[in-house]
Amino acid sequence: MNKNIKHFLLMILPVVSLTTSCKYIDILNPFRVDTYDHAYDDLEISTLESRYTDYSYKDIQTYSAYDGVGYCPSVGDAKFLVVPIWFTDSNTYIFNRITVKQDIEKAYFGNEESTGWESVATYYKKDSFNRLTITGTVLDWYECGDSSSAYYYNLSKTVSLVRKAAEYASSYVNLDDYDADKDGYIDGMILIYAAPDYTHLEGYEENMWAYTYWRFVNPVEGATIANQFFWASYDFMYSQGNDALIRTGKSNFGSGDTSHCHIDAHTFIHETGHLFGLEDYYDYSGKASPGLAFSMQDHNVGGHDPYSRLALNWAKAYIPSETVKVKLRPIEESGEVIILKNSRYTSSFNEYLVLEYYSPSGLNKFDVDYTYGGYIKGPNQEGIRLWHVDSRLATNGSLFKKITSKPEDGEVMAATNNCSYQSGPKNRAVNYAGSYEYNMNEVVRNNYDMIDEHGLPIENDDRDKNNLSNNDLFLEGDYFTTHNYREQFVNYELLNSKRLLKWSFYIDKIDNGEATITLIKR
Repeated sequence: MNKNIKHFLLMILPVVSLTTSCKYIDILNPFRVDTYDHAYDDLEISTLESRYTDYSYKDIQTYSAYDGVGYCPSVGDAKFLVVPIWFTDSNTYIFNRITVKQDIEKAYFGNEESTGWESVATYYKKDSFNRLTITGTVLDWYECGDSSSAYYYNLSKTVSLVRKAAEYASSYVNLDDYDADKDGYIDGMILIYAAPDYTHLEGYEENMWAYTYWRFVNPVEGATIANQFFWASYDFMYSQGNDALIRTGKSNFGSGDTSHCHIDAHTFIHETGHLFGLEDYYDYSGKASPGLAFSMQDHNVGGHDPYSRLALNWAKAYIPSETVKVKLRPIEESGEVIILKNSRYTSSFNEYLVLEYYSPSGLNKFDVDYTYGGYIKGPNQEGIRLWHVDSRLATNGSLFKKITSKPEDGEVMAATNNCSYQSGPKNRAVNYAGSYEYNMNEVVRNNYDMIDEHGLPIENDDRDKNNLSNNDLFLEGDYFTTHNYREQFVNYELLNSKRLLKWSFYIDKIDNGEATITLIKR
């Protein structure tokens, strides 16, 4: 769940174009090549080195427009403090409280054998390519003295409980030990409550869900305080039925999926992503799926998308400045991607295309082999997954918000988001970059919504418009230009910045876990 940040709509300018009966002509791009002419077949493989992009979400914390926003460190060490919350009516839902507490420990800090898949700690060790180590402590149940119903519709009560839980924890641990980056905040304050989530309750008890939030309090000199936290039910660890009965003593409270694992940590892993600063990448209204429903911040499945890994300083990027031919290995093995951009800034918070060598291996494998919780399976073949990233920032201003890629340009906030399809600006975060249609992070699909040289639609297969499939991956022999794929860009052939991307690419070869790609500077 995202923070409730309201934005305002800006108007976009129209793009002027002309069409003839035989050839598409755009006065902004008269030197177009529709098909690859193989002019660079003999180009030697480049020795271009990959690098980390500039800025991460910790930089956003430093320059944030919102007071009291803190993020968990994404590189090095992070230490979580997990406080299970026991209500006066928790016996209604959990008989085996000792077993559930042990399962919480496994879900957060266990190994692959104890969970049957991943824990939060093992997942992020792999997702970060060993750049992040999460450790922590699960305390005994904190008996808060309230019934669960007192929290059904009460976010503010939960925020108050975070402070009380930290005070309770301070009697058993040194809170300073849980602030690895010494920013004054506990890296991750986790409250797992002993009541089911709202789907198992009588009504829509909206606070009884899994979400990440902030107390929005500034650091206190000489003390470590709880600020960023997430709140989730124990029931996300289990399936309903015999599994929940064995673990908790009740069979009817389970919103996870343990069909193919012992303990389900998917939801806990997703919410941990928010602690680092990552947004949700799914549309809250359910009308669209910019990320095509297969990445951890989208629908709780697979590894994280390349943008998230770049913005947390986990992945490295090849960033060419001229036409080159490069080799790319699967991101799950190499931690490397390709960025194509116009700007000279190598900021994570910019507009660019990312080429990722997708593979059904690593953190993708479990959610390719099995259907988790009714979500989609990931593609079972290898190929290049192409992302259009527009993660630019907006500076805080009452009348004018500057769009930038550098956090230090002012008090900044995200200028785009993936959740902007809900009706009415009062119900959604506004896109400061110029249009509600601009997404922070979306997949560009191969051979989808294509138009031929006469400006006529090309027949597509009947793939699901919101779900990633094998057909969406770019394979050997595929050629990309923004002209050929213009129907997937809001401003037709132009980027959201109203500029023409000066790059195209051709997939020369994909073989034995290695792709050869020609990146063409126009």
